[in-house]
Amino acid sequence: MIDRNKERYKKRMRQLILLYFVITLIFGIFLTILLMNAFSDKKKLREEGLAAFEKGDYAAAEASFKRSLDENQWFTKSMDLDTRMYLGACYLRQSRYEDAVTLYKEIEEKNNGSVNEDLLHSMKDTAEAMSEMENVKLVPPDDNKIQQLTEVAASQPYLYLCIASVYNDRGDAENAGKALESYLSVRPVNTYVAYELATAYINQNRTAEAADMIDKGLAATDGSFTDLLKYDQAVLKEMDGDFETAFSMLESLYKQYPDNASIKKEYDFLYSRLHVDEVPVNPYTDVMTEEEIARAKQAAAEAATQEQTDGQEQTDGQEQTDGQEQTEEQEQTDEQEQTDEQ
Repeated sequence: MIDRNKERYKKRMRQLILLYFVITLIFGIFLTILLMNAFSDKKKLREEGLAAFEKGDYAAAEASFKRSLDENQWFTKSMDLDTRMYLGACYLRQSRYEDAVTLYKEIEEKNNGSVNEDLLHSMKDTAEAMSEMENVKLVPPDDNKIQQLTEVAASQPYLYLCIASVYNDRGDAENAGKALESYLSVRPVNTYVAYELATAYINQNRTAEAADMIDKGLAATDGSFTDLLKYDQAVLKEMDGDFETAFSMLESLYKQYPDNASIKKEYDFLYSRLHVDEVPVNPYTDVMTEEEIARAKQAAAEAATQEQTDGQEQTDGQEQTDGQEQTEEQEQTDEQEQTDEQ
């Protein structure tokens, strides 16, 4: 009887130990999964992507955003949707319009309300317009076709952006602006539309309206074309004759976006205008090699030397002329005195 009780006790203990082991194992696995999904590098990678995006390095930003999205972490759906919006902007800035369209459609399906629906639609419109622009552009221009597109645009607003592009190619800023205004009557502003419309206003010398549209664009939350809006801001300052402020704005933009050709061109122009007595060396770009800089400095030094030599020759010549005139005057005086004596 005693032996039987001992066996039952041992058996129960073995069962308890096994149960304890299983529970401990399950808890350990659960804790591991919890830690893996509760903490990751997702946010850090997203911040790295945002930093690269702000510098205009869209390829590096894309890589960081994708790595962030690949990280498994709970309770980050809203953040991931916003990251995808920035990823779509990266595609736009790299001219990968079809990829952007596909991504924005995915965001529409997954949106939990954290992404503004109107903004999402306007960004998808922008991507679709950029994707279709080459097909819509007409050579030679066909006004009947534009009229047909305008009628369809009421139900497909992105076509207004395509029509504006056609008019821009013609150099018709007025009708381009009207097409963009029609778009804004049915969709909210984003940075791309704000930039295009502000530029159309600038080309019509409607500076007050351009400034207002730039402000509206900078207040938009997509951030996709903020650099171009700031460029237009600097252009407006230049148009107002405030070259120092315009140059300061372009200098800041150029440090941030050194690969932007439009910013570089305008910066170099204002630099040469404000530094007319200096060797035209751009301190933020490699527009001149060391050899070119040396030649430029040597030419400037030679020009200064030649100017000094010319000045000295002019002075010597003047002194010689003055001396000759004094000699002639003295001779005339002597002759007059001799005549008087006679």
